[in-house]
Amino acid sequence: MIASCRPATLADIEAITALRSAAYPDGMHKPVGPQLQHLYVAQAGHEVVGYGRLRLHRAARFDPPGYYLGGVVVDPAWRRQGAGTALTRGRLQAAWAAGAQVVYYFANSRNEASIAMHRGFGFTELRRPFEFPGVTFDGGVGVLFGLTRQD
Repeated sequence: MIASCRPATLADIEAITALRSAAYPDGMHKPVGPQLQHLYVAQAGHEVVGYGRLRLHRAARFDPPGYYLGGVVVDPAWRRQGAGTALTRGRLQAAWAAGAQVVYYFANSRNEASIAMHRGFGFTELRRPFEFPGVTFDGGVGVLFGLTRQD
C-alpha cells in the first residue's frame, strides 16, 4: 500500500515517539508535543509509518533563512515503499501553500538514497560544505539543496 502524507495530530504522538525511539535508541529526545506543528506523518492505511519536519527558519543563525525539510524517520519495514516520497511531496505542497518560493533540504554527503530521492523532485545542490545549527554530519559533510517553486 502506498503511503500518504498529512499534518501530524495529537493522536500521532505515540507513533512518532515510537518511531523516533527505534531510530535513535541512544538519543536524548525532546517531547514530541511542542514540535507537532512542524511535523507531518506518512500513513499506510491507518498506520503511521514515518514522519518528517517542515519548518520555517527565520533567525539570523540560519543561512539561508526559509522553509526547510528535515528530520525524516521511516519504519524500516516501510522503507523503499514510497513513505519518504509521500512525506517529501506532502511537505513541499504545504510549503508552497504557505507562500515559500524556495524550499531547502540538507543531508550528510554520505546519505545517497535521500539525496537521490530529493534530486528526483528537482532539488539542486547549493552549498558544500554546509553547516546547520545543532547538526553534525558524522563521516561526511553537510550539503545544502534547494528547490525553487515553478508556477
